[in-house]
Amino acid sequence: MANLVKSKILDLRTKFFDDVQVAHGQWRSGQIDKKAYKAKTEKFLRTLVKQIVKRADQYDLKDLAELKIHESFLKIELNIKELYKNVGSPTATGDGHSNSAAAAERFGWTYSGSSTSPYHYERAIRIREELSKHTREIEILSKKYGKHYLKYEAYKEGVLAMKDCGLAVDNPRQYLLNVPYRKGGTSKKDLWKAFFPGISKAQFMQMPVDPGNTRQNIISNIPSDKYGG
Repeated sequence: MANLVKSKILDLRTKFFDDVQVAHGQWRSGQIDKKAYKAKTEKFLRTLVKQIVKRADQYDLKDLAELKIHESFLKIELNIKELYKNVGSPTATGDGHSNSAAAAERFGWTYSGSSTSPYHYERAIRIREELSKHTREIEILSKKYGKHYLKYEAYKEGVLAMKDCGLAVDNPRQYLLNVPYRKGGTSKKDLWKAFFPGISKAQFMQMPVDPGNTRQNIISNIPSDKYGG
């Protein structure tokens, strides 16, 4: 019975992600705006939760611990998707990963669709907190119920993504010099070149963190004898 319920829940989750992917395509193509895309995603999530509860009632599933774990996995996946949503986009700066932009924002970089607010940096902080919360939920329930969810790839990806957010927030210079991990096991080096073209590595190493101003002001504040011209 438990396997049957798991199978039905996985089917629901698959449909949810398919629906979200379609909505994401509509947003990227300009068919809907960002607000409508967010509203659709939230509606799909509410529907998913209702369907999971319905299945639990249908099969008289008393122990909802596994459903709670599945919910945590779902939220981890959604947060990771948010970080990777622009990877592969021809218009994205760097590798398109949100945390790359977050690290660059700490040196004053802004993208064309933002105000002066460090949008990606704030997202990295928020997602790090959410991933910390949901991975911790899985750890607690796994220990309590003797499950082995810590071996699941989704949990491992959540931990790695949380650390990735932390590196972008706490050590942005190191992040842009050498991103240690991306899904699939790849790493990225020297991403700073994409965000700050026309400057040398020595210049980049002298750039102050969180200058609160533009790239031009950052460079003008670096003594010329420190960056070798």
